[in-house]
Amino acid sequence: MDGAMLTRRNPLPAHLCVLTFASACFSPIVTPLDDEGSTGTTGSPSSSEASTFDASTGGDGLDEGSSSGEVAYCGNGQLDPGEVCDDGTNDGAYGGCANDCLSLAPYCGDGLLDQAHGEACDDGDDVDGNGCNIDCIVSGTPLWDLHYDAGGLLGDDESRAMAVAPDDTVLVASGAHLQDGMTLRRYTNDGELMYSVPVSLERPRPFDLDVSNAFTVGIAGHQQGLSEPWILGFTIDGANDWNETYPVPSYSRSITALSDGGFVVSGDATGLAWLRRFGSVGNVVWTEELPMTPGFLSVASDPGGSFVVAGQFGPSAQLWLRKYSISNAELWTHIHPEHPGATNVSIGDDGWIYVIGTDWPTYEWWVTAFDSDGVEQWSTRFSPADPAGWADAQGVVAAPGGGAFVVGSYSDPSEDVQIQSLIQRYDPNGNLQWEQRVGSPYKPSSITIQSAGAVDLDSHGRLFVAGSLDTDDGDDTWLAKFAP
Repeated sequence: MDGAMLTRRNPLPAHLCVLTFASACFSPIVTPLDDEGSTGTTGSPSSSEASTFDASTGGDGLDEGSSSGEVAYCGNGQLDPGEVCDDGTNDGAYGGCANDCLSLAPYCGDGLLDQAHGEACDDGDDVDGNGCNIDCIVSGTPLWDLHYDAGGLLGDDESRAMAVAPDDTVLVASGAHLQDGMTLRRYTNDGELMYSVPVSLERPRPFDLDVSNAFTVGIAGHQQGLSEPWILGFTIDGANDWNETYPVPSYSRSITALSDGGFVVSGDATGLAWLRRFGSVGNVVWTEELPMTPGFLSVASDPGGSFVVAGQFGPSAQLWLRKYSISNAELWTHIHPEHPGATNVSIGDDGWIYVIGTDWPTYEWWVTAFDSDGVEQWSTRFSPADPAGWADAQGVVAAPGGGAFVVGSYSDPSEDVQIQSLIQRYDPNGNLQWEQRVGSPYKPSSITIQSAGAVDLDSHGRLFVAGSLDTDDGDDTWLAKFAP
């Protein structure tokens, strides 16, 4: 179709169901957000253009004015002078054009709810995450979920190691409780299994995973029980390329892919904290043992090549935050006495740093945003309504345009909930935009165990969460996708 066209949003099918992740509520087939329909273009014609249009004849009075020499008329599939749209059919069908080419038919984004055509909402704006998304789906809507048994003792396993690759496929590493071996799985963006690769390790616990722009999959973890931690490198197709360890009994906590294709891994044990930089083929570039005792270190990189380390410092477990250049030059270090130690950290495209953690004395989770220089911009806390409940933040990822998604688990006796997953989105000013609470459909709520441990986004801002799901046969690895 020639000529200027109107880009319009096509809605996804509505997914309206209870938030129990029952299998009947989910379909792995989801219309991509970037599949956009076209029906012409909008605009206000000038008086000279409008004078050539004869609406009473359906456009037969239009001049032959196109560069191709074709006759201009309503229905030729081209935007001619005086037309608001022209899709070649012009039958007023949803997402199309009216029969006189002077107005648009109902469509996702016109601000009018059209449930008959799959709209769950329509706020008329072009903003995701504010309650109604640009595809007319409610923010935070579950799109699909799955779970699987990694073969652990008594069927118990989980995953905190998950990341979305640059091609929008999803990588998940799962360790089985008190069992040798783990699995690395790759899924399409729609939840179809691409492969499942067994990895021979002794009682492994994969703690973090990231994928570089060179499509190298890095996994950091340790044995269940203090020993030398391990770092593994795989191709995107699941071939094990390299294996490394850190030669001191400790825990490998976090891994982040750098802009040059390499990785930085952090680890800690009592009285010890370390960072190790790996090249894209697993070669050790540098190692740093920190002359202090920050623990539970988490690392995150930004597009500019620097990276940030967040952890806890001193006997009072204060938040410790440090920024490095890619060559291991310290850029700044901040200690924030008003915040407990960090659990995880993420950096947005604008350089803002989002840090999360759990304040166990108050049983709250907290989220704090810093600018690229480590200056605090805002901080917020979340706690269940019942003082006997608790909330534990585990994963964070910066949201497109600012703000962050946070995942973890919570318990609230007032809701008859033992443990459920909690997903929250915060806007650039720290305001809670939406939250999603997810419980296991396999057991009564009073004994549910459902936990979210990792979170990442695809290139369209859609949310992926991994963790564990309590089933009739024990804990399974859980993976789910949500609207942003």
